[in-house]
Amino acid sequence: MNTRWFPFALLCLGLGLSAQDSKTVQENRADQRESDQKTVDREAVVQERVQESRAETMQETGAKKKAEAQKADKAKGKKKVYKLPFTVGNEVDPGIELRDLDGKKHKLGDLRGKVVFIHFYSIRCPYEKVAVPKVNRISADYAKKGVIVLGIAANVNEIGRQPDAKAFEAKKSKDRPYRRVRSKARAEEIHHPILVDHESLIANKFRARTTPHCFVIDKAGILRYDGALDNDARGRKSDEERQDYVRLAIEATLAGKKPAVDKTRPYG
Repeated sequence: MNTRWFPFALLCLGLGLSAQDSKTVQENRADQRESDQKTVDREAVVQERVQESRAETMQETGAKKKAEAQKADKAKGKKKVYKLPFTVGNEVDPGIELRDLDGKKHKLGDLRGKVVFIHFYSIRCPYEKVAVPKVNRISADYAKKGVIVLGIAANVNEIGRQPDAKAFEAKKSKDRPYRRVRSKARAEEIHHPILVDHESLIANKFRARTTPHCFVIDKAGILRYDGALDNDARGRKSDEERQDYVRLAIEATLAGKKPAVDKTRPYG
């Protein structure tokens, strides 16, 4: 073997290996870059999907909130309609509000949870001479049972024009509104509130046409009785003959039952 060529052969062999190694490194680097790029591309796709998902979620949430807000606004604007006139078995509008003879406001909705007895009242009607003492006894007898008794005066010839709210602040009693009605109620020893119904707005809703026309409302605001105080308009019947419709209606309603007689023809 010619040893003169041996170092040169080794050098060539080394250069060949270096070139091969360099090629391998470059290929590996290319593969790594390709792999890194794929990773970057995958992460970009994932990020894009996350952003899209967030956008969809925000859009859905926004749409849901908008729908809820619209529903709430609609509910606020939608006022419950009550069947008129008020009839037995149907709800009485709790929004009814009237002032009493002293100017104090009374709202039916504030009386929910209590049995309410309403009678339409007049200071001139001859039938009231017999009815008022009976109503006063009912008021006294059921006060401890939580029954609320309300009189309603709707006769324009008795109550006059609707006064300004400041008129009730007059120092002298004679200068305050409803002087005649207040005087009559005091003389008749009426201790329950007498409310004033100008233009008969509430009387029309109850279709009250006489005095005393009576109504009994249960704790849930449902009208349970409509009619006469009893069957003794002139006060001449004995206890055995008299049927106390209102008392019986109140007793049944307090017991959570429907009155046996829930509608009669009112007198007055």
